[in-house]
Amino acid sequence: MKNIIFLLILFFFTACEKEEVKEIIVNDIDGDGNYNIAAQVGLLGNVNFIITPASNNRESIVSLENLSDFPVGYRINDPQESTFVYFYDSYIGPKKTSVKTGAKIPLEKPIYVLMIQYNSKMSYALVQTIEALGLDYFNSLEKYKDNLRVTYSGEIILKKKQ
Repeated sequence: MKNIIFLLILFFFTACEKEEVKEIIVNDIDGDGNYNIAAQVGLLGNVNFIITPASNNRESIVSLENLSDFPVGYRINDPQESTFVYFYDSYIGPKKTSVKTGAKIPLEKPIYVLMIQYNSKMSYALVQTIEALGLDYFNSLEKYKDNLRVTYSGEIILKKKQ
């Protein structure tokens, strides 16, 4: 239930103002199996974002280090089937890190990434409350629309080292 409510929150975010990027290719430059989008690049805002696709007996890993003074949230899903979510984290506090393991993220195929940033007024307790609202979800979230903004949304392709 919590996953479904979070997805609804993120679908609502797509209606907010956003910067569209058609397609970004991220290469595994050193061949270590990690795809790093560093904060210095500015693509995903002030975060270090590392994706390690599944291999052999290992699950995929997504690590997000939030370097900003504002909380963030993200979702990674299949661009063809938006209900198929590989990873998400609805709230990563300022100067905090989130590491998730699980779903197999594909190589050489687009994945859709939505990165949102909350204004400083948005607290973790408020995000949990919004996620737990159930049927009153959209009406309640509308009250907090001014506290949400999209940092990035678009497709990323993870390319193997040639």
